[in-house]
Amino acid sequence: MDLATSHVGTDLDGLAALVAISLLEGPLELGLAGPMDPLAARFHGDHGDALPSLIPDAELRGRLASEPLGRLVVVGTAERGRLGVIAPFVERFASVAAFDTHGAEDADLPREPLRRAGACVSPLVLRLAERGLAPTPAQAGLFLLGIHAVTEHFLSPGTTAVDHRAAAQCVAWDAPVEWAAHYVPRGLDRHRLRPLARMADPAQRVVMERTAGDLATDPVHHIAASASVAEAGAAMHRYKVNALPL
Repeated sequence: MDLATSHVGTDLDGLAALVAISLLEGPLELGLAGPMDPLAARFHGDHGDALPSLIPDAELRGRLASEPLGRLVVVGTAERGRLGVIAPFVERFASVAAFDTHGAEDADLPREPLRRAGACVSPLVLRLAERGLAPTPAQAGLFLLGIHAVTEHFLSPGTTAVDHRAAAQCVAWDAPVEWAAHYVPRGLDRHRLRPLARMADPAQRVVMERTAGDLATDPVHHIAASASVAEAGAAMHRYKVNALPL
C-alpha cells in the first residue's frame, strides 16, 4: 500500500492537501488517521463524490496490519504522534515523507521542503501549476476553501504571498468561489454557533467565583453574529474559568 494521510481531525486544509498530493505524487491511496473535523466532514459529505475516495480510519487500521506497506506521504503535520491509527505502523513503511508548512521544526518525520505559507495546500497548488497539472473545478474549490479556512480569509499573521498566488490559481482553475462564503463565512454562522451554544448552556445557571452577586446570565445568542471566532472563544473561556456550577 502506498498511502497519503493527514493528521487526526483532518481539517479543510488537510483534506485539500491530501487531494493535491495525490495529484502530485500519485498513485496513492488516501486514508484518514482518525475522524475529520466537523467542517471538513460536512464539506466531504456534500462533495465527496467529486473527490478521490478516502479510506476510513477503522478500515485503514486493518489494512495496515495485513498488507505490505510502501510509501507513506503525510500532509499537514510532521509529527508521528498526530497520525492516529497510522502511528504504530510508521516504521513498516519503505519510505516516509512529510509535507508541512506550519509544524514544529523539531518534528520527528522527515520533511520535504515547501515554500513558506499559511496553508499547507498553497505551495502544493503552485507545484501543480508549475507541472501543468490542472485539477477539476471541485478539487480547485476545495483547495481554495483550505486556503481561506487556515488563513482566515488572508488575515492570519501566517499568511504569505504564496497563499495569495495559490488562491488566484484556484480561481483560474474555475474553483466555485461561492463555496468560501458558504463553508467558511466571516464571523459566526449557525454551524459555529451550535457548539458554542452547547458550551454556554450550563453557564446560564452559574455564579461567579469572585462575587456572589455577579451572575453570569448572558446566553450565547448575545454574541453577535459578526463576532470573530477569537472573540466568541474568549467569551466561552470567561464562562468556563470564572463560573462554578450551582
